[in-house]
Amino acid sequence: MANYLNFTKAVFNPYNPKVLNEGQFSWFTQDTDRQIGSERANTIDVWMYDNEGNSWYENKYEGYGEFGGMDYYELLAKMNGYSEEDLKKGQEMRQIGIDLAFNKLKTKDKGRKVLFPALVADGRYNWKRHDFTQEAKSDPDQSWYQEPEYDDYEDDYYDESKKPELTWDSLKESLGLNEGRSINKISKDHAQTVLDMAKTAGEWKAAEGDRKSELLEKLRELNKQKAELEKELDDAVAGKDRNLQLSLEEAEDLAYLEIDVKKILEGNGEEK
Repeated sequence: MANYLNFTKAVFNPYNPKVLNEGQFSWFTQDTDRQIGSERANTIDVWMYDNEGNSWYENKYEGYGEFGGMDYYELLAKMNGYSEEDLKKGQEMRQIGIDLAFNKLKTKDKGRKVLFPALVADGRYNWKRHDFTQEAKSDPDQSWYQEPEYDDYEDDYYDESKKPELTWDSLKESLGLNEGRSINKISKDHAQTVLDMAKTAGEWKAAEGDRKSELLEKLRELNKQKAELEKELDDAVAGKDRNLQLSLEEAEDLAYLEIDVKKILEGNGEEK
């Protein structure tokens, strides 16, 4: 497990600024909760709004945070009061937006809360009623299309167009007789846990008092949950051929901030 975790960390970590600058990443729309995809099978119409009602339309999202020619993180920086005058030598506005999104920089907004662009699937969206302090949910599949999973075998059985081939393995699956969960399901739970850890670590850094203690306990629980999922994934992968393991390496979204989390937990919640 450790070997392919190290392999994927730099490639698939959406909380890594380098990945945000070079790799693919995405969100879910805030009005319909649909994946903002970058492939033919999952591309949708998307509108990005700022808190002044300006909008950017995109119908061919490529997975790099740009909508209608406007970069999501650059817009985030501007919405929070930053301008070209705030840039240090060699710095881009986009980096300021990334730092704001992950609590490494404070907003200049009078409300003292970070404002995020709205990402929606409705071109007539009422932006005036939108809460711009709420960030769109991150997509653990990073805009890549994933084949749908059919959990209800009975529905598919009576739909001739979707009726699967009856095999011993599919029968065991439908009756719940398979041992353990599928690698894909474990991987998705693991990816979501890691995203929650990264978000919690960022919130912990900005929190104070009792809230900081609450977030520390939450981080401990998430860290424990992550370890259990990794063991479950190890067991599921065991005995599979090399091709399957390589496929898993390429597909998993393993978003870690392990060094940060380790420092927080070993320091008993005290910032070093």
